Amino acid sequence: MDVQKEIKDFLQRHKTVGWLIGLMVGGFILQVLLLLVFALIDNKPAYQSVMYALTLPYSLKTWLTQPWSIITWPLFMAKIDPLRLLVNGLILFAFGRIHQQVLGELRTRRLVMLSVPLIGLLTIAFSSMFTFETTTIPTGVDKSVAIEMQADAPQVLEAAVYSAAIHPNHLHASGMIALIMVLVVSAITLVPNYPIQLFLFGQVRIVWVGVILLGIELMWAGFTTPLGIALIVGAVLGYLHVFLLKSGTDITEIIWSYYQDSKPKPKMTVKYGSAFPESKKPGSAKTERKSVITQDIIDDILDKINDKGYDSLTREEKELLFKASSQKEDEKKE
Repeated sequence: MDVQKEIKDFLQRHKTVGWLIGLMVGGFILQVLLLLVFALIDNKPAYQSVMYALTLPYSLKTWLTQPWSIITWPLFMAKIDPLRLLVNGLILFAFGRIHQQVLGELRTRRLVMLSVPLIGLLTIAFSSMFTFETTTIPTGVDKSVAIEMQADAPQVLEAAVYSAAIHPNHLHASGMIALIMVLVVSAITLVPNYPIQLFLFGQVRIVWVGVILLGIELMWAGFTTPLGIALIVGAVLGYLHVFLLKSGTDITEIIWSYYQDSKPKPKMTVKYGSAFPESKKPGSAKTERKSVITQDIIDDILDKINDKGYDSLTREEKELLFKASSQKEDEKKE
């Protein structure tokens, strides 16, 4: 099996969702490699310092010293957790594909690109309103002694309390789940009655799955932690995007109004003329239906739906798609 070809096919097939999953896996692999390298040189504090620099701080003052974290924050975890990576990937794959099918790949891509820095900046802004404990006192160490240790030699206590978790000044878990919640809430707001199949539960409406997922994530993260705030910001952004879209305002279109696809598709043309022998009656409804539609036309329409959503189709394109569907049904009956 050609792994490189399989990865390329996966990315081409699933586009934005595929790339997000690829970035998640890439960040996980990089974090594992960093942990192994610093474990070999027995320097765990250095590993934590690198993680601090790549994850999102709750303090504006801290963020100003590491502005790149506004982009890197979704890719790294508080601790290396393959199960968490798998769960995040499954949620993203399920809800992200629905979002792409309904609104098109282009809108999904723009929403993700907008959400990464916006969630980061809003999380920093709102988190600055709360006071978080910045140091965990080791078990068995008196608090007053620990404070004296920190005052006399901060690095001593800091080294003593390092663990696999990210410093409380930073998000405690992979920020990707906050980004995923944008797509989850957006999808359940768009199509709340969309049915999905769940193991043991059978067919369930997507709105209930999304609400339960958001509730579980918030209970796990806490409502006033940096990660909890990021989750709430992501959920509100997902809802707001669809709310404005239904009222005729696409915030992603406004921001990327200058954006054009790097590979513009040729203008679709409709070919007329019978592709069947003249012996068939020209007045036949089936003959007329088949004579208008070609596979190239249908492929162009499906590509447009994938890129920009069903609503982007013109009336003529919708009629052609309906005719093609009817044609397939007739062929099955024959």
